[in-house]
Amino acid sequence: MVMAAAGRPAWVDDELFPFESRFVAIDGHTVHYVDEGSGPTLLLLHGNPTWSFDYRDVIRALRDQFRCVALDYPGFGLSSARPGYRYLPEEHAAVVVAFLDRLRLSGATLVAHDWGGPIGLYAAEQRPDTFERLVLANTWAWPMTGDLPIEVASRLVGGPIGRKLIRRFNLFVNAMIPVGHRLRKLTTAEMTHYRNALATHDRREASAVLPRCITASRAFLAEVEAGFEDLASLPTLIVWGDADFAFRAKERRRWEQIFTDHHTVIVDGAGHFVQSDAPEEFATAIRDWRFAPGGRHTPPARGDVLRTTPRES
Repeated sequence: MVMAAAGRPAWVDDELFPFESRFVAIDGHTVHYVDEGSGPTLLLLHGNPTWSFDYRDVIRALRDQFRCVALDYPGFGLSSARPGYRYLPEEHAAVVVAFLDRLRLSGATLVAHDWGGPIGLYAAEQRPDTFERLVLANTWAWPMTGDLPIEVASRLVGGPIGRKLIRRFNLFVNAMIPVGHRLRKLTTAEMTHYRNALATHDRREASAVLPRCITASRAFLAEVEAGFEDLASLPTLIVWGDADFAFRAKERRRWEQIFTDHHTVIVDGAGHFVQSDAPEEFATAIRDWRFAPGGRHTPPARGDVLRTTPRES
């Protein structure tokens, strides 16, 4: 059952987020999503601690040529979770699979950032007929075993003290979102939309769980990695902010090895939240790649990447 926008809270600014809010009941959750425009379908998946608001400028730029579908995982954005939900990535992935079935999406392009990578790729492996292309942006989808900085950060931020700081002070929103924007500073109104989405201690549990899952969800990440072979032939666009505090050039190069039919766009100076930090470049990369005659690939003679420098405002 799809519900109208009655559940949209008053703090959502219609100018900042000028899309109709839709809600669908899935397995006891109320899942918020937007479905804007027409044309080839893009399914846009967010990471931690963001929501579909993270793609607002990309959707605005692309909805004249694409159907842009972006949902919030239970506990994030405007979605609510059923009692007993643990906010684990494998649970979010199951919700996305059910969402695909409910909307009967087909011929879609997965656009995945941060935790949207493993969550979305799992869904693509479970529903291979749904997706024809992939867009991967500053993400990963394999166990981080042996990566000492990542493992230390996961255990520290995902441990008791880190989780307490997230619940009490909304640490991921107040610290990580500003740090993850290197080309622009978010306005007070934009930051308010991230804060209000995780406004209470209980509400912040969704954000507090995921840091520990980077190491604790090895089985899920290994399952996603094991399914790469089934997706490896899909045309793939890699859009990468090269000033990311989380994912580095080595993660990007691994994606390029996995998906040989790829085109890479590196956005110079962009931070972790590249789709929000450089939305014009992000949208242009998708548009140019999707509509290029015969597909667009990165020519090996150009170092297997195309760099783009954001325009000055």
